[in-house]
Amino acid sequence: MRISQTERSRLRMALIVMLAAVALMQLVLVFVHEANWDEYLNLSMIYDYQRGELREVLQTGFVHLLSWVQLVSDNEANQIIAARLLFFGVGIVTSVAIWKIARTLVSTEAAYFTVLSYWAFSYTLVHGVTLRTDPLAASAMMCALWMVVSRPPTVRVVLLAGVLAGLAGFFTIKAIFYVPALIIVFLIRVVGIGSVPRGIWLIGLAGIAALTCFIGLTALHAMTLPDFASPLAFLGRTTDSTLGAQDFSILMGYLPRAFVQNVILALVIIVGLGGLLMRLHHGKDRAAALIGLALLTPLLSVLVYRDTYPYYYPFILAPVMILAGFAWDDISRRYGCKTVMVIATAVSLSAAIVTFKNAQISITTQRLTLSVIHRLFPGRPTYIDGRNMVSSLPKRGLFMSAWGMTDYRRIGRPVMAEIIQTDQPQFVLVNTWLLQMDKISPTQSEALPLGLLAADMATLKDNYVHFWGPIYVPGKTISPDNETMRILLSGTYRLISETPVSIDGKTLEPNTEIYLETRDYLVSALGISRLVLSVVQPRDPPPKVKLFRGF
Repeated sequence: MRISQTERSRLRMALIVMLAAVALMQLVLVFVHEANWDEYLNLSMIYDYQRGELREVLQTGFVHLLSWVQLVSDNEANQIIAARLLFFGVGIVTSVAIWKIARTLVSTEAAYFTVLSYWAFSYTLVHGVTLRTDPLAASAMMCALWMVVSRPPTVRVVLLAGVLAGLAGFFTIKAIFYVPALIIVFLIRVVGIGSVPRGIWLIGLAGIAALTCFIGLTALHAMTLPDFASPLAFLGRTTDSTLGAQDFSILMGYLPRAFVQNVILALVIIVGLGGLLMRLHHGKDRAAALIGLALLTPLLSVLVYRDTYPYYYPFILAPVMILAGFAWDDISRRYGCKTVMVIATAVSLSAAIVTFKNAQISITTQRLTLSVIHRLFPGRPTYIDGRNMVSSLPKRGLFMSAWGMTDYRRIGRPVMAEIIQTDQPQFVLVNTWLLQMDKISPTQSEALPLGLLAADMATLKDNYVHFWGPIYVPGKTISPDNETMRILLSGTYRLISETPVSIDGKTLEPNTEIYLETRDYLVSALGISRLVLSVVQPRDPPPKVKLFRGF
């Protein structure tokens, strides 16, 4: 069915309006959606770098782009929002690259729909511009693909593509999953102009440019670190944990939800794949179809890469969404502009539903908790948590991801007593179920595959008491059968009790304070009593929801 030029103009305008609407939805989520734990981890790396404590070289180069966030606010939640705004700009660059690639292979309207499909996809909408290295790498790799898809295969083009690939690898080694697409597309282009030997030489030149850029940037970054760990050791740990495991549990845990949330878009992609395969049988469309197939190769990463959480989808689907462009051209050619307009509208409405639902998962709880912590603990006290959430303060102890806890359980050595004695953490922020001291016994904790060892859970329960919401502070529970008490955290403690307590022969009245050093004390109590670090009770009501509610 032929579409007139007037209809095409109207379609373009409608698609641009929809794109603007989805961009606005993205901005809403930038400001209101709760931060995921790895956003706080990345923010903590920025502070670690500024304190001279950052030791990992690989995948930490982004810290040079974001040193300014601490000037925005004293609250880490607001700092993450500021960083997201920068990544929103990175997303615009990614969008331009997607559009340029699509415009080479499909119609102008289809190119706009390709960009719309990418950003309207639920996981991209929620995680596409978050504080992670993936958006930076995806943008660089999409720009590299733009070079090789849309430009003649010249020395200048391959050098620029190689530098962009090296830059992407500097941000995250996952950029390697794009490399097969780059190579295949380039081979298709040079075969098309009948110069295979020159093409192989140019690919080698691009590889040299990529390695030079990657090694150069990594070396410059390493020079800014007072001391750094072995990059090879880091690669060994990451590949052991994330590659070749043949474990599809994470993929199968989140893929069905992606399909349910994006049914219309999933059907469009299936139609696009069918149209792409049909084009292989038509001489004039075969080169575009082959390039389209090459752009799908990053999807093969799910066969070897385990951590396919929702934030991975925006990274890997940027080139794959070309299928939506092929589907647009096929559907509009067969059924006309009204049909494709209905599809685009449905995709946009689906994005609006996702935005509304995720806007309810607000960052407010995290912001409130961080505000309370900074009021209670001025200065730079150390602390314990599972997610590096108070990023501006020096965190001590384990990072309690599946990867971190697997290493900890494999080593099998308790660490909390040494951490408490050496670093004197002034609070524990319970932002993971692994730290729920009031709900998990030491025996239960060790019985869990990734739980704390019994000795570590017992140490925490013995030295910290619940104070406010998810915050636990140094404290002791004294029962009538206790004769001694060991203090690991020195400080001024307040007695919470209905009866006096004797400490080293000195009678302490209820609601009075005493300074305790790190040593053993003789105690005597008539009833259950608590010694709690003397901290002003916040007036804010504690939050009723968890700090992290998942993806």
